[in-house]
Amino acid sequence: MTIDKSGEDIDAQRLLAVFDEASAQVCAAMTGAYRAADCWVDAIRSALAELLAFLDHRPGLARLLIVDALVGDSAIRARRHELLAELARALEADRPPPAAGSLPAPFGGEAVVGAVASILHGRLLEEPTPALIDLHGSLMGLIVLPYLDVAAARGELSRRAPEV
Repeated sequence: MTIDKSGEDIDAQRLLAVFDEASAQVCAAMTGAYRAADCWVDAIRSALAELLAFLDHRPGLARLLIVDALVGDSAIRARRHELLAELARALEADRPPPAAGSLPAPFGGEAVVGAVASILHGRLLEEPTPALIDLHGSLMGLIVLPYLDVAAARGELSRRAPEV
């Protein structure tokens, strides 16, 4: 650990800067993919593919964003929390309306983003780390289930990930 004149840990500052840069890169890629799609489910499918491809191609940053940020100092944990909350809000923003007679899924975006983050966390702890893009169909099934229906979730299981 290195302390600067103000008494702050320089290594923690650098780590936070790397976290911020990596999260900005992945969010930009996901946002671009999301906006390029014609409908909500295609947008989510494309954004998820961008996320998984980013994590697969940058395993060190993947671990930082998903795993190591949980054991970092309070600033990086707060940034991770903000990032997940932002993803949950984005997921909810354009979601399809609930079926007639149904209510929106309570905590839908939070629950889905938390579940996806937890699954990715577990995979990133495996040795060797599996290809995360292979989870695309399963994760899409998990994501669409509270918003669409069981048939749509099952349909996602057999889809191939979009090319990134």
